[in-house]
Parts: sequence; C-alpha cells; structure tokens
Amino acid sequence: MTPEEKLKELGYDLQEPNPYPPAMVAGKIVGNLLYLSGATPPSRFGTTWKGRVVVLMDDSTAGPAEILAAALRDRAQAKTVGETTVGMAIIQRGIPTEEGGTLFMTVGRYVSPSGQTLGGKGLPPDERVIVFPGEAKEKDQILERGLEVIRGSAARKAA
Repeated sequence: MTPEEKLKELGYDLQEPNPYPPAMVAGKIVGNLLYLSGATPPSRFGTTWKGRVVVLMDDSTAGPAEILAAALRDRAQAKTVGETTVGMAIIQRGIPTEEGGTLFMTVGRYVSPSGQTLGGKGLPPDERVIVFPGEAKEKDQILERGLEVIRGSAARKAA
C-alpha cells in the first residue's frame, strides 16, 4: 500500500496567526489547483484525492487562503469550519504616487470554481464556530470542531 493509499484525511489550517502565513502557503497551492476561466486544466495532475478534507478558517483568513478554501470546497468536497473569511479575494496593482506613496487599485477579482465571488463578503463556513473577541483561548475551538467534523465523516462512512 502506497503512502497516498494510507492517507484518508487531510486538513488545511488557514487561520491567522500561523507560523507559515496562510496567504503565502495558499498562494503556492492555489497555483497548482486553479486555472483561468475557460482554460484547459493542466494535464500534470496524475491523481485525484479521494479522502476527506477539512479546511479551518477564521475572520482573518484572506486572499489566496480564501481562494484555496473555496477551491477545496468546490472541487474536493472539503468541509470548511470556523468563521467567515475577510473577503479580500481581489487582485490589486500598486501605482507609485509623486509623494512617494503607493495607490493600490483593484484590477480584478477571484471567483471560486463554482462561480462564487468572495470579494467584500468573504467565504462563509459550512460549520460555523463562534469565537468571541478577547476570549481567552484555552484550546483552539475551530481546530476542535474541525476534528469533530472529520471524525464524524469517518464514523458515518464506516457505518
């Protein structure tokens, strides 16, 4: 049995703060998952993931991390758990000003594979976890719920 055959569950933690910024990591992953509308998907994808996927996200999950969460939900039937994302799934270009600053102009927007726009409203989770601001976190409530969701999926499939 190959390692790929042994692996049955996969989780992506796209919450902030994270030791590896989710936007940076997600940007690299998204580049391999998404393609431009109307384009042919790259043929280098040899295998398709058939296991369970859960994506953890919170109210600071933004940009490429939002796109990754939407793509995994649309294409890999991932369950998203946590809070609605920021809604910054846009493409911006910086224009230098005469005063030495930069003016950022929105020149495009990302759309999920199912056609959902995320800019301005964010991606709502499949499983909402309410985390109150300033509440001491003895444990990661979103992670705990994500584990319950993926274990629940495993229990239902085994039954």
